[in-house]
Amino acid sequence: MLRNPRDWQAVLYLTAQPLLIIYQWHWGIFWPAYMAVLFLSIGVSSIHHNHAHLKMWRSRWLNRVTDLWLTLLQGHPTFRIPCDT
Repeated sequence: MLRNPRDWQAVLYLTAQPLLIIYQWHWGIFWPAYMAVLFLSIGVSSIHHNHAHLKMWRSRWLNRVTDLWLTLLQGHPTFRIPCDT
């Protein structure tokens, strides 16, 4: 369902970052996990940029879910809904 097999790395980053943040929220700062979150933040920013240009999934629905997930992780919208005026 992914367009490129390398997109599995992006799926891993998009899953690992929030899991590490949740882990630290519950158990406190663990410095190796904190450093991993910082590294993954840069990776997620690149994924966000690349996904805006070339979607990861063949399915339009999965691309919209990924857009929403990236919006939640990054704090700014990945997509906009076009308005007919």
